[in-house]
Amino acid sequence: MSEIEYNKPNCQEFFRELKVDLGRGIKVRLDSLSAKAKECASIFNKNGDEYLDKNELWEFLDAFHKADMYGGEVDGKLSDKEIDNYLNNNVSSQFKKYSVEQKKQMLVEVYSKVLAQEIKAQIDGPSVNQRTIERLKKIGANNILEVLKEYDRISPNETLASAIDNEWGLDLKTVRKHICEPLVARAKAVGLTNITNFDAINDINVMNKEIKSLVKQIEKAIIANKNKAKNTNATKTAPSKPLEPINLNNKEKAIAQIKDLIQLEVNQKIIKEQGLKEYNVDLEYWSKIIYNVAKKNNFPAEVIATVISTESRGKFEKHSGGKNGSGPMQVTTTAIKGFFPGATGNWNDIAQIIDNNLLNDILYKNGKLRYSTPSALRDVCTKDDEYGIKVGVMIFEMKYVEAVVQVKYGLKPGSEGYYPKVKEVAQNLRSGTLVLTDGEKKKCMSQTFFIYNGNSSPHPKKSGSVQSNYKKEATDTINRSGFNFKIVPIKIKRS
Repeated sequence: MSEIEYNKPNCQEFFRELKVDLGRGIKVRLDSLSAKAKECASIFNKNGDEYLDKNELWEFLDAFHKADMYGGEVDGKLSDKEIDNYLNNNVSSQFKKYSVEQKKQMLVEVYSKVLAQEIKAQIDGPSVNQRTIERLKKIGANNILEVLKEYDRISPNETLASAIDNEWGLDLKTVRKHICEPLVARAKAVGLTNITNFDAINDINVMNKEIKSLVKQIEKAIIANKNKAKNTNATKTAPSKPLEPINLNNKEKAIAQIKDLIQLEVNQKIIKEQGLKEYNVDLEYWSKIIYNVAKKNNFPAEVIATVISTESRGKFEKHSGGKNGSGPMQVTTTAIKGFFPGATGNWNDIAQIIDNNLLNDILYKNGKLRYSTPSALRDVCTKDDEYGIKVGVMIFEMKYVEAVVQVKYGLKPGSEGYYPKVKEVAQNLRSGTLVLTDGEKKKCMSQTFFIYNGNSSPHPKKSGSVQSNYKKEATDTINRSGFNFKIVPIKIKRS
């Protein structure tokens, strides 16, 4: 976003008029803003509720009313320096943690919502065309999308273009000048060509259709341009050599290594998507909770990051949940049932052998069962990401033991002796008496990914492209991570 220009002699006049026109019912719901804009705008939310009310919006507009003077030059735009310095030094020091781009995004989104509401209030009230025109003049290329989006929200049955055309004394010429011209300018700014000729349209229904279509094209182009830049950066920042194994004994270095691995996977997904999607990942958040679980349970951080990346397709979304799985590692009720007390086939006993400390940490508090059902436990995995990772690690360890049984001994789930063998392998892995070759360890890890994404048994109907693709993607990720395949993710029990 470049410097923000206004259709006024200077932005002081622009924001002064917005303040004067603030009606009693005008307010901006914080949840209607993008995540980045909401973070910044919340600083103005003194009441601590869901909205910026009239008084809070007045303070918001007043800040930008005064900001143009702050750089010593009053002109028709706000510079990055003016915005940054005024908000940081004259409004709140809390703004210092946000980039100027984020502040400008907040500015455009909030004042555009105010402007859209003021335009609607004027159109719905006593008709004075000059006052309506004065408000429409505030629409420009930098805010047209945001104004249209807000107007559609507050007026679902009538578009802004239709409202203008229906206003006494106004017509399609007014629509072309104050809606179509800024929209075309925004389209050109994002690189679109072959743009609709609105001068040739004389039917409001056709015009509405073309406006809607162009808005979608612009939004798509904005995302593509952002990700094109990210794509280029991802290619430039891709490591020239494989990552090193993560050393959990050095916390600071380990967290930095986990960040590098997550960023590498995000970059891989951006390149794969070729600029079609946007990824905003909280590296600090994920690296710390992955480290916490990995360190406490002596479990490879690379494996945790691999599963989260594969399950989220590189998005690393917080508090994710749905019908197919819950939490960062997308655990299912069926998988949780495998280690929940009372599980059939002695799976709870097997889970105790594999990792009794982790199992008790998940299931019990002060000797009492934390959750009455597997479904209740699964729900917590969505609310608490770190807890969800713990549960995912427990399930992965159980699946790994099954993978050893399938790879080393060639047994299939449901076959004679399968479950006794699983219990035996769990005991022998924990005691250190079962030794796998390096080749077997690598095959077992890959097979675990296959099992983790579905049932233990590779049934023909279940094991098609979904599980196979999951296995391939996870294996590619673990290979990029620098993981030491000599490590077995089942701890040897120390006496």
